[in-house]
Amino acid sequence: LVCLTLVLGIINLCNFTSHQYVLKQNEVAAAMPIIEILLEAVIDKPVEPSKQTPSSFLPLSNSINVDAENDGGSDSFSACILWMDDNHRLEEWLAYHYYLLKLRYVVLNIDPWSRTSPKAIIDRWNDRNNKFNLNMTIVTMRDSEYVYNYAGEMEIIEKAALVSSDTEYTYGEAKTSYIIKRQMHFYKACSKHLIHQNKSWTSYHDTDEFLTFSDGSKKMEEPGYVLHKLNEIKKQLPPDTHVNDTGVSCLMVDRRRYCAKESSTEEINELFSPSLDNTVGGIVPEGFMNSSIDSTDDDHKAIIGRFDTLRYKYLTEGKDGNPKSFIDLSQRNPKLYVQDQWSKKNLGPHIWSVHKVMAGLCRTEERDRLSEFKRMVKEERFTISHYLGSFETYSFRNDARQGGLRTYEIWKKRATETEGEVSQAIRPWLRGFVELVGGPNVASYLLQDAGKFPDGYDVISRINDYNSTYDYNTFQKQEQRQRREEQK
Repeated sequence: LVCLTLVLGIINLCNFTSHQYVLKQNEVAAAMPIIEILLEAVIDKPVEPSKQTPSSFLPLSNSINVDAENDGGSDSFSACILWMDDNHRLEEWLAYHYYLLKLRYVVLNIDPWSRTSPKAIIDRWNDRNNKFNLNMTIVTMRDSEYVYNYAGEMEIIEKAALVSSDTEYTYGEAKTSYIIKRQMHFYKACSKHLIHQNKSWTSYHDTDEFLTFSDGSKKMEEPGYVLHKLNEIKKQLPPDTHVNDTGVSCLMVDRRRYCAKESSTEEINELFSPSLDNTVGGIVPEGFMNSSIDSTDDDHKAIIGRFDTLRYKYLTEGKDGNPKSFIDLSQRNPKLYVQDQWSKKNLGPHIWSVHKVMAGLCRTEERDRLSEFKRMVKEERFTISHYLGSFETYSFRNDARQGGLRTYEIWKKRATETEGEVSQAIRPWLRGFVELVGGPNVASYLLQDAGKFPDGYDVISRINDYNSTYDYNTFQKQEQRQRREEQK
């Protein structure tokens, strides 16, 4: 009560503008953090940690000004990434989106079951001494910073590992269930952090996924093309599109999977040969990773083998599962969504999704978007290239689904799933990135860990680790029958 009285007294003092007791503007600014802290302590109900931003990122107030203009964040892209033993893919992902999206701020969540660390890559790309003028910031989060009752969640998973029968299935299901739930909480915590950092367009896709185009246009030759185009579309929006969700604050982009069918030696060598066709030849600049006119076929294969975007061109037929989302966190509706205030019908916590992220907003806007802007987005022909990768890549993680939904047999089947459709539209990024960062030596330095695995990694032994140990579908049916019996 004392705190509340003090707060109200300060507020009243600020409001007495017709009297002599008027605080100067700088005095009000100085008082606001105190007011906000006291208001939260007295008025706000307790919020579960899973609904907060990580403690290391918490601002003085969780409140977000939905009307504030965040133009300062519109000059670059941000990303929320979940990382688990992905160093072999991380640098390619960073470099590619640094070039095409103008990615400059990344929140990387380190999985608690990781056996390796991304620290060396993070330090290199943060470029703290500004040696390469990258202007890149990578910060990290951990589950324990935002997952409610994290210790309790870990205890449930540990107990599942001790089940005497069906251990692999029970443990895998418990772990997978947690990971999906964690991902949604992470996206909310990350979004809230980025809003407080005044960021705008943000990606929520994985390190084996690359935003690109379904056509082989010259868009790939322009650094930051995606950001520039989205901001261009945004500037043309009528001022009231947020009222009826008819604007462009969330984009859902379909995925296409690339299988693991390899290119021929001739096709690989072509990528090193100057050519008028920029989507085929001249992709790898001379000097990149010590390539030269004297490089052998094996040298070329070793370089290309480190980059999924260069190594694979064969598409699996059809769309690959659900789309992924890109959201402009500087717009009003995403800010409201983060605070569970967007929906006029649902007054409780808003639904977050692994794929559609701000599920309610993204679905509604996709349906109700003004036709003119639907056309603009469609004309860009955005797509996400989703790479299966080599078995070495596929099996490196200790995946919760291995032995069930993720096995050597499943990889082997998907590795050759193609009707012969190819796309090379993504490949020119490397040449553009090399030019953007200052030449082949700088690019080679930034990409030095791309496609690399720790010494001693034995991919042959992983075939046994990834053998099918249980029939996932059978166990699922048994569980469903059990639930039905329990409900009777």
